[in-house]
Amino acid sequence: MKRKTAIGYCRTDKNGPAYLNVEYQRGELRDLCKQKGFRLLKIATDEESGGNSVIARPGALAVLKAVHSRAVDCVVIWDAARMTTDDLQHMEFVNLLVEKGMEYWSVIEGQLADSKFPLDDFVDYLAVHDSQARRLIAERTKLAIQRKQERGERVGRAPYGWMYEYRRLVPNPAEQKMIRRIHRLRHNGTSLRTICKTLWNERYRTRVGTKVSTSQIVSILRRPRSTGE
Repeated sequence: MKRKTAIGYCRTDKNGPAYLNVEYQRGELRDLCKQKGFRLLKIATDEESGGNSVIARPGALAVLKAVHSRAVDCVVIWDAARMTTDDLQHMEFVNLLVEKGMEYWSVIEGQLADSKFPLDDFVDYLAVHDSQARRLIAERTKLAIQRKQERGERVGRAPYGWMYEYRRLVPNPAEQKMIRRIHRLRHNGTSLRTICKTLWNERYRTRVGTKVSTSQIVSILRRPRSTGE
């Protein structure tokens, strides 16, 4: 049986999350195509894109050209917002795919359209999109963190008292000093509230220069002192 061919599309936003870079999206599209049995012919990209207009982006235009010429069977993306967040433009794009008998797949949302996929279903998707946006953002973040962990990449910033040097977690001397002070005070029976006041008076601050809170102190006390876990 002949394998379906696909073109992928990646886009990064000027103010988008750092993890959703082009290389990350490329990897996810390759995984999706491998899972679905698609032969990925090309991945078009637009970096630092600030506008929603599809025709203003070279990468998106390459996708449109492939769709118009039926050069592929499927379009694959990370999520629907990569193509555009303008509902009208998105409807026009999906309508074109349906007319050409092509499939539209998203890593996050699954199958969005094909020739047998009722266009009304995509309308329903757009109708509930706003209410799902926050949930999807949370799911994307969770998935991105999971992928990074699987690849052995560091995730997020180092916990207080630690820092990264050449991808290794090593002690931060200045922050470790405050951690030792907290443990000494607590060992002597000092209350959490008094520890907060003492640290403030002794000019200890958080990374952003604010007063250390009781919840932060509890987190530090619960964390093993020998590691950054």
